[in-house]
Amino acid sequence: MLVVPSLVGTRLAHSLGTLGWATAALIATWLVGYFAFGALSGWLKARPARRPRWQPALFTYSAAAAALGLLTVALAGPTALSWLVAFIPLVLVALIATARHRERSLASGLATVAAACLMLPVVSAPSPTALAGSPLVPLVAGLTAAMFGYFGGTVLHVKSLIRGRTQRRWAIASLFWHLIALVIAGMLIGVAGWAWPLLFTVALARTIVLLVLNQSRRLPTVTIGVVELVLSALLLGLALLSV
Repeated sequence: MLVVPSLVGTRLAHSLGTLGWATAALIATWLVGYFAFGALSGWLKARPARRPRWQPALFTYSAAAAALGLLTVALAGPTALSWLVAFIPLVLVALIATARHRERSLASGLATVAAACLMLPVVSAPSPTALAGSPLVPLVAGLTAAMFGYFGGTVLHVKSLIRGRTQRRWAIASLFWHLIALVIAGMLIGVAGWAWPLLFTVALARTIVLLVLNQSRRLPTVTIGVVELVLSALLLGLALLSV
């Protein structure tokens, strides 16, 4: 989830003619910013007596992310700051949930997924003016939506297998999400082709099979993770072939 949208965005940047040092600086800002977000989340969750332990990482990653962010703006232009309008609310949702010790909530998970998926259009055009009016806008929007459809479903899927294993509502929500994603992909066959419905069919089948297996014997976390890595690689390959 952290890297797939950015990799696809890099390929799109090549098609748009926006690939350059600003792209590299932006991706670096995103990755280091993610570490800063993790450190801030740890600081918010920690007891007051333990918070000093998080401060070195928080200050280091935050300073590095700020420096890289300024470099990105210098290379891409001040219009790059326009993307913050979309990111700030999502980050706030995740941080507020963390401060309330609800970092595992659905709202926090989907907000984090949405922020990651937004990196696809951001990386493809660090300055949004380069994307406006481009014939690739529908493709960028469609791939971003597909990323959210898959990774959003993964949030529910993993929750239904681990923390929500004994709560049927998470299994139902996961199945419902994947089914809706498959239906939408099927409705867009004429535009996007058969590959995307096939991918979401595989994702739905994975959800059903693992839910069944997890009922009789709790699946190891590493098994769940490996399956997700494989499907993420399929998603990345399909997205790159679509560009």
